[in-house]
Amino acid sequence: GNAKVPKNLSNTDRIRIEHWPIETVFKYTYPRLDINVSKMQNHLLKSPFCVHPKTGRVCVPIEVENVANFDPFTVPTLAQLMKELDEYEEEHKNDGEDASGVEFD
Repeated sequence: GNAKVPKNLSNTDRIRIEHWPIETVFKYTYPRLDINVSKMQNHLLKSPFCVHPKTGRVCVPIEVENVANFDPFTVPTLAQLMKELDEYEEEHKNDGEDASGVEFD
């Protein structure tokens, strides 16, 4: 920014001082990854719509404004979604289209 930096600093020191606020914010606010995330595939649970291997719950995006009201036990499970799709297909099997909305003959 517009802050004055003493003229007797080296270019390296000048750059370090100018980048310090950005690096500090980045260091303390950027999401940190667990070491296991990079070692094992089942730790990639931060990706939206992936399925937890033990609970079968689907990872869903949440609104930051409503995070205090978020209940992780209300997110759908893979089994629940499969059941709902099967029920939908059974209810609409004579409608002329499948669950994806694609018409078939």
